[in-house]
Amino acid sequence: MELAEQFSQEDALRRIVGTSRSGASNGTFAFTSLPLNHTYQVSAHSGYNLLASEPITLTLENPIQEVILKQNPPEKLSGRVLLPDGSPCVDMPVRLAVRILKHSFSNSAVPTDDEGNFEFSGLNPDPSVMYDLSIETGEGWQPIKTTLEPGSFSEFVLEKGLTLKGRVIDHITGQPLEGIGVATANLADLHAGMNETFAQTDSEGLFAFSTLASGEYAIGANNMELVSPVSSNGYFTTFNAGEIEFIELKVKPMTNMPHFAP
Repeated sequence: MELAEQFSQEDALRRIVGTSRSGASNGTFAFTSLPLNHTYQVSAHSGYNLLASEPITLTLENPIQEVILKQNPPEKLSGRVLLPDGSPCVDMPVRLAVRILKHSFSNSAVPTDDEGNFEFSGLNPDPSVMYDLSIETGEGWQPIKTTLEPGSFSEFVLEKGLTLKGRVIDHITGQPLEGIGVATANLADLHAGMNETFAQTDSEGLFAFSTLASGEYAIGANNMELVSPVSSNGYFTTFNAGEIEFIELKVKPMTNMPHFAP
């Protein structure tokens, strides 16, 4: 059972830490010692089933309120993963993340079967609950991430990833830099809150990405200031995946490196 406080200014949730709570075998629960004049939402989950209450506000005039979490008839979400030639993709890890506002969780990835099928059962069809599916394609394939609805069946065909290779060198000596982390992210995904992809340079300063999709990417070297190619912010430059095959990053050490952002 989770309790979250809802901020009136930004419609976002954060979890209350240290709040005492109790439950009973008859399905009842209680949260105590909650600050007044705040709005809360109660959530509970089991497996992939997430329940959430309507927001409630505790005030001096109304300090005690009852919340009922109703279980909707659960549904399943299923699909199939295929290789480019149409044959089933076997043992491909598929992960499902469940979220409602700022609260989310996921379980271990499940592998596709001999026919490339996967299935997640016991899902809450309430439209306020979102289900984010990701297929962990691995090296050489474009990643697949999408939001699906319970009760749906989806078919995914793997696509070969676009490749970018490059080298990181010192801007003065031109010597390759080993062990430098290089980060790249599709700008559309970055704005949507997706994570960046990382690589590390070898003894010759070389790195490679092989899971890129079409689109514009930002790229930079961790804890380094980018000297060339010239960028607007000094930390990252951009490129279009598939249009270039190799990039050389001339860098110098940088302190107080900001978070990766174009």
